[in-house]
Amino acid sequence: MSVLGTNPILIPSFLGGFSVPSASLSTWMLFMPLYFAATMTDTVIDMLGHRRKPGAPFATRTATTHTTYTAPIFGGLVGAGVGTLFIFVSSFLALPNSEFWEWTLAAGIIASYCHLVADSCTLGGIFLTASRRFRLLHLNNNNPVWCLSLVSVGLFGIVQGLGLWSPFFSLLRVVGL
Repeated sequence: MSVLGTNPILIPSFLGGFSVPSASLSTWMLFMPLYFAATMTDTVIDMLGHRRKPGAPFATRTATTHTTYTAPIFGGLVGAGVGTLFIFVSSFLALPNSEFWEWTLAAGIIASYCHLVADSCTLGGIFLTASRRFRLLHLNNNNPVWCLSLVSVGLFGIVQGLGLWSPFFSLLRVVGL
C-alpha cells in the first residue's frame, strides 16, 4: 500500500501488465486527489472571500475566508469533500482508497495556509481577526517578480517532495548524520 492508498503496482497489473499508459494512470490516481483538493481550496477561498463594493474597480478581501482561523476550516471542508468524491469514484474502479480522505483533508488545509501566505505579501494583506489586517510585504497583486518567485517555490516543493533533488539530505550525508 502506498502513501495515498493506491497501490501503484495494482493498477498496471489490473490493466494487464506494465505499460506507459498504466504507469501514467497510477501516477494520476496517486496525485490527482491532492492537486484537485489544493486547487479547489484556492478557488473556494477566493470565490467566497472577495466582495466588490459599488463603484470600486476591484473586489476586496473579506474576513470570511481570509483569516488565519477560517481559511483552514474552508480548506478542510473542501479537502474532505474532494476526498469523499475520490473514494466514491475509486470504489467503482475497485481500487484501494483507505487514505484518500485523510490526505485530501491535509492538502486542503495546507493549501489554505499557502494561500494566506501568498495573500499576506500583497497590499491587501490577510485578516488576523475579523477587523485586524496583517501584511508581510506590500507588493502589488500583479507583480511579475513576486508571481514568478511563488511559482519557483512551488516547483521547488514539487521536486523536493518527489525526492528528485535534496541538497539538505546530501549535506547530512556528507557531514555523516
